[in-house]
Amino acid sequence: MEIVGTHTVNIHPFEVDFKNRITLPLIVNHLLNTAGIHANERGFGIQRLNKENHTWVLSRLAMELKNRPKCDETLRIRTWIENVMRSFTLRNFQFETGEGEVIGYARSIWAMIDTATRHPVSLIGQGIEEYIHQKDCPIEKPGKIIIPEQSAQSSFVVAYSDLDINKHLNSAKYVEHIIDALPIEVMERESPFRFEIEYIEECHYEERIDTYWTQPTPDEYVVALSKGSEKMACKCKITFK
Repeated sequence: MEIVGTHTVNIHPFEVDFKNRITLPLIVNHLLNTAGIHANERGFGIQRLNKENHTWVLSRLAMELKNRPKCDETLRIRTWIENVMRSFTLRNFQFETGEGEVIGYARSIWAMIDTATRHPVSLIGQGIEEYIHQKDCPIEKPGKIIIPEQSAQSSFVVAYSDLDINKHLNSAKYVEHIIDALPIEVMERESPFRFEIEYIEECHYEERIDTYWTQPTPDEYVVALSKGSEKMACKCKITFK
């Protein structure tokens, strides 16, 4: 089995926005699917973990893209493991067009948890180490996101269509709600951008989630999802270059 996994998707009309570009939540969704296929094919994916009452949880993600591919174009995603520690593993991604042009990269941090206790499971001896690859990923790792103090600007209630296999708010759905909270002009921009998200708390069915956002600079947007006034669910930063 090859160390680097490759997944190719054709972009359909229902996956693009009013700019005819694939939406950011769907890019994240394809990224997650690529990671899942890579892990399953190598024996440490959900197919095996669910039988052991374990699952993967995405902790942090940083992604940089030159642009978002258009409808009927091809997006090829390559993924590999950078490192494995006791509680976390680092997984990287490379985005390409159908012609092989590299249009971006992503870095992510994952934990394996027990589905009953929600506590971390040791990654040592899980068979992941043999797939570590030192392929270059030339973007910064996920960093600390600072959220300014302010009042909630909107809210939503976690619904059926938001849920994943664990009955929690889907990782890509966090991104969808973040984008929906921002002015529509944000995603009209076509310049290269960096998207960074930190997942902090799981969100459950029928929970009310408050949304905050601010624009520290003309090219930067910071967003937070909160479960009430004192419990942050996730933090996000979008930077245009």
